Amino acid sequence: MSKVRVVWTLLLPFVVHYCLKTQELLPLSIFLGVGAVFLIFMLRSGPPKTELERLINGFGPMLASSMCLGILFVFVGLAFGGSGRLALALPALSNLAFLLVFAGSLALKKPIVQRFARLFHPDLSPQELSYCTGVTWLWVAFFTINIAITLALAALGNLTLWTIHTGAVSYIIAGLLGAGEYIVRKKRFGRFTERPHDRLLRKLLNSGDGT
Repeated sequence: MSKVRVVWTLLLPFVVHYCLKTQELLPLSIFLGVGAVFLIFMLRSGPPKTELERLINGFGPMLASSMCLGILFVFVGLAFGGSGRLALALPALSNLAFLLVFAGSLALKKPIVQRFARLFHPDLSPQELSYCTGVTWLWVAFFTINIAITLALAALGNLTLWTIHTGAVSYIIAGLLGAGEYIVRKKRFGRFTERPHDRLLRKLLNSGDGT
């Protein structure tokens, strides 16, 4: 079910683009209805088996709630206005869910990046704890900017640019940000594992054996 939800999320910008461009609103309604079912199942997932699953599942309620609310508003727009343009705000709502989780963790003095890091390295140094807090702020900034761009493109009504950004560019930037942060962290603190990508990084970064 989780893989299907991921595929649905990835397809969302392209389905919205096609349906709004062709004014095929029935397929849009069906697609969003199916997505709402998937999102509701996120709220019905069983108890986590590991701490990692518990952290990951923590995003579920916020994401499902924000997206289901957004889908409800889209249906209202379809029913009373005959327009599905409110669907352009859905990617921003998914980003808002992540923003609230990351920002909320900072407000609670439990940065989410720090909690993930402790799963693999419980003995984080003060420098590493500070670094994790900074990375959490970095993701807060990313989600904030991404929401602003998505809503601005939606307001401008340029479906092509909106689709390119929400369907490709935002994911590429997020991937580069995550990969870049990982490399910086390994270069700065070491902590290499014996996993193939860490062994390769150790050689590329010429950082010795690490710990």
